[in-house]
Amino acid sequence: MMENPNNIGASTHLLFIAKNIERIGDHATNAAEMIYYAATGEQMPERPRGADALAPAA
Repeated sequence: MMENPNNIGASTHLLFIAKNIERIGDHATNAAEMIYYAATGEQMPERPRGADALAPAA
C-alpha cells in the first residue's frame, strides 16, 4: 500500500467482499443443516474440515 496508495480503496473493497462471501457461505451451511434436521430429525454428522493453510507441511 505504501508503494501505490491509489490501490488502498480497491483493496479495502475486495477485503469486504471476501468477508461477506464467507458470511454468505456460513449462512448457507447453517440453512442446509437446519433443513437436514427438519427432514431427518437427526443432526448432520460432523464433516471433515479442510487442511490448515497456516500449519507447516509434515
